[in-house]
Amino acid sequence: MDYIPPRILFSIGDINIYYWGLFIAIAFAVVMILVAREAKKKGIKSDIILNIGLLALIGAIVGSRLLFVLENLNYFSSNWLLFFNFADGGLTSYGGIALAVILIAFYVKIKKLDFWKLADFIAPYMFLGFAIGRIGCFLNGCCYGHPTEIFSNLGINFIFPLSGDNLARHPTQLYLILADLLIFGFLLLIRKLKEKGKTKCRASKVDGFIFLFGLLLFSIMRFFMDFLREYDVYIGQLSRSQIFASAIFIISLLLLIIKRDKNEISNNNKFNN
Repeated sequence: MDYIPPRILFSIGDINIYYWGLFIAIAFAVVMILVAREAKKKGIKSDIILNIGLLALIGAIVGSRLLFVLENLNYFSSNWLLFFNFADGGLTSYGGIALAVILIAFYVKIKKLDFWKLADFIAPYMFLGFAIGRIGCFLNGCCYGHPTEIFSNLGINFIFPLSGDNLARHPTQLYLILADLLIFGFLLLIRKLKEKGKTKCRASKVDGFIFLFGLLLFSIMRFFMDFLREYDVYIGQLSRSQIFASAIFIISLLLLIIKRDKNEISNNNKFNN
């Protein structure tokens, strides 16, 4: 049995509505509903959550598209209007994370809110949103993997026409969905343990731990997962995505260590006083 992505949900005249866009919208709606419900329990104002959600959506889409364009300048330089053509996919999640964090950080600073506490609060749902969005990637047929016969032996071939061939390939979108869901569940568990004071890791005591730890898990997962992904450009033996993943890992780890050490120094000063 061959799996070929349907891509198009329905058409209105010459306008096609794609599954990819549908699942991006579903991801945003689900995350906003869950975050808003949780925020109400914790006494966080709904307008703050709405504004952060809109900034995250804008940052995620624009940032991920911008980075993808920068990675493929030769293709887009012939016609810059292709920037607005999302039919064939074309998003790099690292750019979306970066721009969304920057926009939210500016908003939080203006509103004089605690960025790290909000980041910890939202972090688990961010990865749930990634997982739902990846369903759109699977149905669109982008973000596919290298050719493989693993699933052919099980009687199914994952064929992705956007690759330009009819070879059976790794359905890396499904792998990413599973990995993002595992990170989502793990971060929720850590948050519950932290709220009950049952975490023993010293770094877990600081605000921002859940967010930064989530980025650590995400970057590790993407680094190794990308050995199965199909990319046009490599730098040495690594894809640019793996280089971005390495950078996120290093930055997140350094921030976590710095915040942990500052927290311990602060606690020691309080004890000595």
